[in-house]
Amino acid sequence: KLDTSASPVALLPQTRRHALLAHLLRVPSIVFAVNKLDAVDDPAQAYRAVHDEQALAAYARLAGPAIAAAGGRFLARGLPALVKEAGLMQRTVVIEFDSLQAAREAYDSPAYQEALAALAGGAVEREIRIIEGA
Repeated sequence: KLDTSASPVALLPQTRRHALLAHLLRVPSIVFAVNKLDAVDDPAQAYRAVHDEQALAAYARLAGPAIAAAGGRFLARGLPALVKEAGLMQRTVVIEFDSLQAAREAYDSPAYQEALAALAGGAVEREIRIIEGA
C-alpha cells in the first residue's frame, strides 16, 4: 500500500501507476524515475517545458554516466507504447538502485549535481520521483 498521508502535495495518478507497476514487476529494491532527454527528437515529449535546449543537451551528456557510476541500472527508457486513461505521452526513464540510500546518494553525488547544474536557471520544467520498491 502506498502511504501518502505525510505528503504536502497531492499524489498524481501516474505516481500510483508507477508504484503499481513496480509492485507487479516484483521490483525488489528502489526505482528511481526521471523524465529526461537523451534520445528524443522533440523535447516537448520529454519535459513539461524546455526553455534552454543547449542546457538540456549538456545535462543529458552528464546525467546518464553519473547515474550509472552510482550503481543505477536503466530498466526502461522511452515513450509509452500505449497510453490509457489520463496517461501522458511523455518520455519516462526508470532506473533501479539497490536501496533507497543508493538512490539518494546517486541524486546527491557530485557527478549528478554537476549534471543538474546544467539545468540551473529554469532551463526545463520536469519531475523526478524516487519510489521504494515493494
